[in-house]
Amino acid sequence: MKSILLVFALALPVSIFVFLYLFGENKFEVPVYFQESVMAPSECNDTYKIPYTVDRSTIPLNGTSVLFFAKGLGTDVLKESIFQLNRVNNELHAPVTLTLVSVDSLELGGLENFVQMEDGAYKQESNCVFMTNTNRLVLVDSLKRIRGFYKEGSMKEIDRLILELKILLNEY
Repeated sequence: MKSILLVFALALPVSIFVFLYLFGENKFEVPVYFQESVMAPSECNDTYKIPYTVDRSTIPLNGTSVLFFAKGLGTDVLKESIFQLNRVNNELHAPVTLTLVSVDSLELGGLENFVQMEDGAYKQESNCVFMTNTNRLVLVDSLKRIRGFYKEGSMKEIDRLILELKILLNEY
């Protein structure tokens, strides 16, 4: 009786492991925002298609893109944010377009793309097109769907961005 119980106790975990190894698949998903409704600020007098895609943006979106809305940030916070964002391309093997969007002509550089806008256009893009609220970083996939919002300058948030980009680009 003991030997039957011992064989069963050893065979059960091994059979579960073999089953999962042969038939299991690790598949993760990054959520798509605004698939059922759009929570736009009240100053946006636009109508939105559901599911929402970023079709009306004046910012060029090429493939998977990360947009950084930088208006009103201090120089130190901006430098730290750009430093953290440069980690994205350093850690990924696939190209991701990083774009800095601002109303100021920033001399910091460091990102491959820079879009300068007037204040009204900036507010329209950040609040009504990309729905940024308090988050200044937005992840947009190749189908122009918003896939994530992130706080600027935070190493933890950039790590989350990198992880979600790896999932989107199937690099895990």
